[in-house]
Amino acid sequence: MRKSIFLLIMLAGTTLSARTNDSSGSSVTVLGNYGYNNTWRNYGGLDIRGFVPFGKHFELKADAEVLTAGVFSGSVTFTPKFPLPVGELFLDGTLNYRNLFKYKSAEFVTAASFGYRMDFVSVQAGLFYRGIFNTDRNAEGPYVGEKPVDMVYRVSFNVRPSTSRWNAGGGITNYNEYEYERMWQPMFFIDGHYDLSDSLSLLATVQVKQSGMFHQIVSFYGIDTKVGLRYEF
Repeated sequence: MRKSIFLLIMLAGTTLSARTNDSSGSSVTVLGNYGYNNTWRNYGGLDIRGFVPFGKHFELKADAEVLTAGVFSGSVTFTPKFPLPVGELFLDGTLNYRNLFKYKSAEFVTAASFGYRMDFVSVQAGLFYRGIFNTDRNAEGPYVGEKPVDMVYRVSFNVRPSTSRWNAGGGITNYNEYEYERMWQPMFFIDGHYDLSDSLSLLATVQVKQSGMFHQIVSFYGIDTKVGLRYEF
């Protein structure tokens, strides 16, 4: 019943959804966060993102998030791009750090993936390595709780071209800017944007994703929402 309610909420949020990666210039994005899952219950947070393109062939993204659930996350992504007559090929290389300081535990992820995107569809697949370790100084030693290598993937769509004043879309993936799930534990999302001016855009996104700490298998899915503004220089 809970899962059905959250899926309905996710679908109802389509009119508020917003894509966050359609910038053609450098940009800064600030998002407020609200979520609920069976582990942390209600939580809020702040999400800050930076995006810098270097010509037509390279992008750099940096992201940081703090949640009231006692979680700090940060990531850096390097993206070489290869334009084609239709769409473009790209490579993503990501370094991701997530600290659950309330629980004295953290994880570090390195990921590499290859993808192809057009105006309406984007597909991506690759591999990631994750290490989970103990941050408690009194612990006997680090603890690694996952197999070190797994698959990363993302399939997304837009209803309009990426240069449109407004857009909406969605998809399925097993990762986002701050966390990576095992390949059989997908996240479902919808997102989009509305340009208030040439430099300012309204953004929102809704995700339904696995509950539990450190990607443990549970039957309950949680919801995560973000709403905010992007300023493009």
